[in-house]
Amino acid sequence: MEHSFLAYIGPGAGFAFTGAFLATLATIASVIVAFLMVSLRRAVKAVRRRFRRSDSPPKAIIIGFDGMDPRIVKSLIQRNRLPNMARLMESGTFSGLESTVPPLSPVAWSSLITGVNPGKHNVYDFLRRDPASYRILPALTASDDFVQPQSNGKGNIRLYRKSIPFWHVLSKASIPSFIFRVPATFPVELCNNIRLLAGMGIPDLRGTQGLYTCFEAGLQTQVATQNGERIPLKLRNGCLEGILSVQNDVDNKWTVNISLKPEGNNGSVRLSLPGRSVMLKPREFSEWIRIPFRKGFTKFYGITRFCLLSGFPGIKLHVSPLHIDPSRPVIQLSVPSRYSIELADEHGLFGTLGMAEDTSAFMDGVLDQDLFLKQTYDLQTEREKIFLDEIRQAKNGFCMGVFDFTDRIQHMFFGGKTSDYPWEDRGNNQSDIIASAYERADEFLGKVLTTTDNKSLVFVLSDHGFEHFKEGFNLNAWLQQNGLLAAEADDKEYLQSIDWKATKTYAFGLNSLFLNRIGREGKGIVSDAETDSLMRFISENLLKVKDPETGQPVISNVYSAREIYHGPYQENSPDLIIGYAPGYRVSWQSGRGGVGHNLFETNTTHWTGDHSMDPRHVAGVFFSNHKFNTQKQTPHLTDIAPTMLNAFNIPVPDYMDGDALNL
Repeated sequence: MEHSFLAYIGPGAGFAFTGAFLATLATIASVIVAFLMVSLRRAVKAVRRRFRRSDSPPKAIIIGFDGMDPRIVKSLIQRNRLPNMARLMESGTFSGLESTVPPLSPVAWSSLITGVNPGKHNVYDFLRRDPASYRILPALTASDDFVQPQSNGKGNIRLYRKSIPFWHVLSKASIPSFIFRVPATFPVELCNNIRLLAGMGIPDLRGTQGLYTCFEAGLQTQVATQNGERIPLKLRNGCLEGILSVQNDVDNKWTVNISLKPEGNNGSVRLSLPGRSVMLKPREFSEWIRIPFRKGFTKFYGITRFCLLSGFPGIKLHVSPLHIDPSRPVIQLSVPSRYSIELADEHGLFGTLGMAEDTSAFMDGVLDQDLFLKQTYDLQTEREKIFLDEIRQAKNGFCMGVFDFTDRIQHMFFGGKTSDYPWEDRGNNQSDIIASAYERADEFLGKVLTTTDNKSLVFVLSDHGFEHFKEGFNLNAWLQQNGLLAAEADDKEYLQSIDWKATKTYAFGLNSLFLNRIGREGKGIVSDAETDSLMRFISENLLKVKDPETGQPVISNVYSAREIYHGPYQENSPDLIIGYAPGYRVSWQSGRGGVGHNLFETNTTHWTGDHSMDPRHVAGVFFSNHKFNTQKQTPHLTDIAPTMLNAFNIPVPDYMDGDALNL
């Protein structure tokens, strides 16, 4: 599938004034308007300051650790491995944090930052579909193709997430905010009193969520995998040469030539690129390297890191996905637009891809365990440096950063049921790898706490927890076996094999199931009159599905969107949301809109942990340095936004679904 986004690259259309007289008038008018606006803003700020509660925190910070699980936190605190979280537990608040249905990062973080249910923010999965054409699209953007630079500089990219992040409400009260890599913030939304660097959703230069490249000597032809590509290196004049490309289509292909030759006696090679060369040592990642792509008079830049996996003569060279250069961004990554440039000037180049940890290269065997962890922690180090520097400069206002290394590491190294953690040693030290990630999070938290005082408000939270992923359930195959879906014999992914004239229900994504409804889908056959009975049949029978080997239920709950979602975008939701039991999730094939034949697929990949299950099994974590009343009811993700507004004594908007937590 093309996990891509439509974006503009290159300068926008310019404006030219004709006539000195008009230019002079425009200048005078702009000065007068600017003076009046500044005066008005000062008056509004003075009024707001006058009515602001004196006990509002001078600074409030939210630290998000994606995927941090409260059960693993408790286990590690009991073993004295998380001293800073233990301190918050003893002196402040610790509890679970209920996630969304489904508990997926784009859905959960969208609810957390807006304070509303998915029916109001319009994000239901990692993927969505166009009901008229059945085309599968990314969930967070309203466009699906990433357009490389065009001569007219035009293009379009729009945020599909709706509703308003709560820092926009803070902004209207003249409270400044610093927002760092929070999911569901790309494409960026303009806002005053804010410094924002977007997170999950930012694509690579190819428009994907992370397509790696591996150059290999001896490879005869280019090989494409699901999330990467292997490219041959050709020997010429004592050097191995290859072509790195950013390709949108055959007629719009941008390439850079690279060459490699041995240097020294330790297996190092000299990598030559347009305008520079770099020494690469075996099994070491390079620094971020800027790559210029040129065609005619048009030029744009990406950045990447190289890792020499093996030396001459059988060279293998890993190239990370091509990130958008933060110092010369081809699409806006930040608010203000210059903010990413300023960060790069101050801290050097840094990764910008929303999901930058190269799980695909690890799953394909290109990166081994040690290199994957090295890359992951390198990314975390550069993010910590930026975040800590920014919050030290922020004397007041709101700061929020989300750090996703905890999520990526648990996806790759989950060794068993969460309730059994720490797991028995199975030869790869999975328990220790995950414990080290939590310890790194705790160490970083300690550094953040040094920037605060007892008047500051600090939240540490996660969007969901984790469970073991043992078996995949082929939902579309189950629908076919029950006479609800028809497909061609040649099974294709992304709903390409389905016979819509004979299909009543279909599934794609991690938890979504749709009815093929008349008047909504392009070739719908399900009438309004049979909708209720059909959903009831599906729900009742899915709950009866058992694992043939263990006899355990595969599905814990089936949710009706009409019962759990409400809002102006509820009509875009799946009809049913599948809440899988621990150990189970949708199969890879069904998740990509394929059909398949077998109901169950044993998971044999590195992707051993997951959270696309019933949210009751994968709650997130909530800490605070202040005592909140969480005894009567576990807080929900939607409670965070109103709680933060309440802390600054700002009225909670009526559209928010969450409730402010009480001290």
